[in-house]
Amino acid sequence: MKLSEAYKAKITRSEMEEFRNLSNGSEPTDSSLWRRAKSRAKEQFKKYPSAYSKAWACRWYKEKGGSWGPS
Repeated sequence: MKLSEAYKAKITRSEMEEFRNLSNGSEPTDSSLWRRAKSRAKEQFKKYPSAYSKAWACRWYKEKGGSWGPS
């Protein structure tokens, strides 16, 4: 099983809410970390952008200490 498939099964409602917040005007506070998160998601998923890949990127970004703020 690819890592992306494992993460698909574990994406939670709160992580999807974070993704929605990101798409509703919030911006990452650490742009270089966010670029790394998106790059990793592109490597893990065949289709990017997608809800799963963006949620995965949000999860990775938050695990590494990132946060979101108003735009």
